[in-house]
Amino acid sequence: MTTREFLAPLIAAYQTALAGLPVPQQAAVQCSIGIEASDTNERWQFDANGAEVTVRVVPTGEVDFLFKTTKARLEQFIQADGITFLLRPIANGRVAGFRALRGTLRMLINEGDEYAIVFGGAAIPEAVMRMGHQDALGLLAGTLNAQAAVFSGRIRIDSGMSFLMSLERFL
Repeated sequence: MTTREFLAPLIAAYQTALAGLPVPQQAAVQCSIGIEASDTNERWQFDANGAEVTVRVVPTGEVDFLFKTTKARLEQFIQADGITFLLRPIANGRVAGFRALRGTLRMLINEGDEYAIVFGGAAIPEAVMRMGHQDALGLLAGTLNAQAAVFSGRIRIDSGMSFLMSLERFL
C-alpha cells in the first residue's frame, strides 16, 4: 500500500472540512500534520495549503501537529475517522488559535499503546488521559462526550487539566 493510499481517508476528511468553509477562508487555511508510526519509524507529512494537499514520507520536519502511535493503532484511528480531532478547528475556522497551542496530549490506552499529539513541537505542558481504545477513538472522532466519560469513569485524567481545557476552546 502506498503512502497516498494509506492516508487517503485523511486527505478526504480534510477536503470535506475545507469544502464547508467560505471561499476566502479556504484560501487562507494552511497546516502541516506529521503522522508517525512509533513501532516502524515511518513518518509522513501531510501539508495542506487551501484545497491543495501534499503527502510525503519524511524522516523529520517541523509540523503544526505531530500525531504518534503504532502503525496498527494508526490504521484503526484513520478508519474510525479519528483524524477529525485535528481537522475540526479547520472546519470551525479556528485553526490559527489551535496552531498557537504548545504542549502534548497523551492518551494511554488500557489495552496497551498510546496516542500522542504534540502541538507546536512542545513536550510540555502535558496532559495525560487513560481510557479504553474505543473511548479514545470516540473522543478523537467527536462522538464521545468527554465530560460524561470522565464523570462516568470511562476516562481518567492523570495530569494537565488546564492544557485539556485550552484544547477544548478550539474544538
